[in-house]
Amino acid sequence: MFKFIYIATFVGVFLSHTVAVSAQSQADEDAALSELIRLSEEGDALAQNFRGDEYRIGQRVGKDSIEAVRWYRLAANQGFADAQFMLGVMIFSGDGVPKDEAEARGWFRLAADQGQPGAQLVLGTQFYAGEGVVQDHAEAARLFLLSARQGNPDAQFNIANMYRRGEGVSLDMLEALVWYRLAAEQGQIESQAFLGSYYYDGVEKNFAESARWFRLAAEQGSSGSQYLLARMYEAGNGVVKSGVAAHMWFNIANANGTLAAGGARDRLEDVLTPEELALAVQKAQLCMSSDYAKCD
Repeated sequence: MFKFIYIATFVGVFLSHTVAVSAQSQADEDAALSELIRLSEEGDALAQNFRGDEYRIGQRVGKDSIEAVRWYRLAANQGFADAQFMLGVMIFSGDGVPKDEAEARGWFRLAADQGQPGAQLVLGTQFYAGEGVVQDHAEAARLFLLSARQGNPDAQFNIANMYRRGEGVSLDMLEALVWYRLAAEQGQIESQAFLGSYYYDGVEKNFAESARWFRLAAEQGSSGSQYLLARMYEAGNGVVKSGVAAHMWFNIANANGTLAAGGARDRLEDVLTPEELALAVQKAQLCMSSDYAKCD
């Protein structure tokens, strides 16, 4: 998960770094941004990184990957960790610059050594898989832990997996659960789905807790979690039994590619009244059209 610095956040940080200007009005913000541009051209690394962000995302200026790379490189050459990471991302993907995975890894390493959590996550992933480096699960675990301790939810999920499997670290299910929960509480969908499954049929069986995590993952679009949540509504495990809710989630899961959900949905149609079936279909349509904001 990449760390992006957006204008509103950046302006607040930058003003405390350089000029005491209150951005209470558009004029104040414009003046602050003009100052950022001036300072970037004078060599301020934080401002240069900001210019890279603007050109990369096309904020206030036309999107221009080549120009973004130029500004990131200026900041990266001064040791600015976020710029080193983003420069590595762009070089690794060949965005605005010829693709060069070896050079990208060099920038990731420089950023990771300064504690940049996104770079630690990317490098950890490469060491885990042996992509461009000698596979080293211990090094992957070390990097994931560094990133996870800074709150990166994807790193937290990765290190949880490693503790659960005993890869690069001693097998420790209790430690794995700590990291899964930390990631899940930040909305990391795979961790939410894992906890749903763990409490459904794991050692610590808890249907109510399972349904809670499945629902959170389902509302982010996890079709597997949608299917399993539907089964819980069908059986009344951890939730109030509801054929309408079960049909709704089976229908959504099927639309999202879980084929088994289609058969389960069709089976329920023989049980529901016409009114219940119409309501279930209406609820599924509303849930999906609202991007899972209205799934009650």
